[in-house]
Amino acid sequence: MSSPGASMTVVDMQEPTGVFALTTPLARAACHLGGADITAHPWTGLERDCADVQAASARGGHLQIRTGRRR
Repeated sequence: MSSPGASMTVVDMQEPTGVFALTTPLARAACHLGGADITAHPWTGLERDCADVQAASARGGHLQIRTGRRR
């Protein structure tokens, strides 16, 4: 458990969006082979428990990045 005021960051994956959605089968296979759950969305906990949350994404939404300060 982190202390109040601590900086926290989560980087994880979800299914690609937009034109990148065509790569969804590849993204699912890569996550499966790596033992990751592409549907977990752990950044929702950070959004719930932190203040000053900043969000970013990359690779057609496949990579999700969240950072915030623990309340």
